[in-house]
Amino acid sequence: MKPENTILMVSKDRSLVAAVTAVLQNNDHLKPESICTDSQTMTARLKSVAADTALIDAGRDPRGTLRDLDNVVRQFPDTSFIVLADTMSSDLLVEAMHVGIRHFMTKEAITGELPAILERLRLSRRNGSTAGFSAIVLSASGGAGATTVAINLAWEIQSITG
Repeated sequence: MKPENTILMVSKDRSLVAAVTAVLQNNDHLKPESICTDSQTMTARLKSVAADTALIDAGRDPRGTLRDLDNVVRQFPDTSFIVLADTMSSDLLVEAMHVGIRHFMTKEAITGELPAILERLRLSRRNGSTAGFSAIVLSASGGAGATTVAINLAWEIQSITG
């Protein structure tokens, strides 16, 4: 049986690795299994380690990183991928959603947000609910009813899932 909460990290940035490691060391059940410097090494490790979570440094080319992750995320559906980026934009967030990234966050938010995100992922795995979905409601013009549809859809999903 593999240990719970195996974490894999991909980054060449030593200061980022140190920051994440410091956050993970403050939580006994959240320790990184290993550090990789590129996506090819990560893919090879995922084949042998079966990590619960993979933390990916988006680096200087976040779009390129997301393109690289597209096949990897589909290849390892039981791993939750979290992308760490210097900045967050709506374009990058949408692209990450299309790839299947579980969470997208800025590097400056690691200390404050990463422990809670990892804990939420751990609890969802424990409860057997690793998959999620996104619903987007768009409006062609004002007064089309998109807000009403979105609110009712959220209410129905909440009532079904609890």
